[in-house]
Amino acid sequence: TNTNERKVLSLSLTEDDEYILKTFNKYGNFNENIITSHKEDTKPRKMIRINSSKVYDDLYNLKIRPRKSTENKTYMPEINNELIPHFIRGYFDGDGIAFSSGYIGFCGCDTLLIQIRNWLVSNGMSYKELYYNKSNHIYYLQGSAKDDRKKFFNLIYKDKKDLYLTRKYNKIK
Repeated sequence: TNTNERKVLSLSLTEDDEYILKTFNKYGNFNENIITSHKEDTKPRKMIRINSSKVYDDLYNLKIRPRKSTENKTYMPEINNELIPHFIRGYFDGDGIAFSSGYIGFCGCDTLLIQIRNWLVSNGMSYKELYYNKSNHIYYLQGSAKDDRKKFFNLIYKDKKDLYLTRKYNKIK
């Protein structure tokens, strides 16, 4: 969020995924408090707010924008090729879909999902065209081939360290 020159990065996850916010806090040397939001929900959320013009500007310069899931002109950041699997893993953790049956997908805006699909296809996977859901105005990229799931898993979790959601990792493992 950028309001009146106040530049804030907010990350919000379900309460069960709070460990990712702690890891993010640790690696970024932010030392920010993790707060509870949406207390009325059946699954309250945990949130961290980073008040840093530098972090905000760096992400913005990499083409990472607010409301990445629904904005029409969101793109993959301009990063080195070896970092793309980490970006896709992070995006998958936030806006990915994983079922233990093998279905793997993403939701978001078309420009970003087309780039993700092209990268997946260039790495030997058979992801098809995007599907547009008129009721929520969000695009979906879907895949369910067993070979694709295995390739996807090996590519995005290769150098994962402790930066991934274990619940999604376990579903496709």
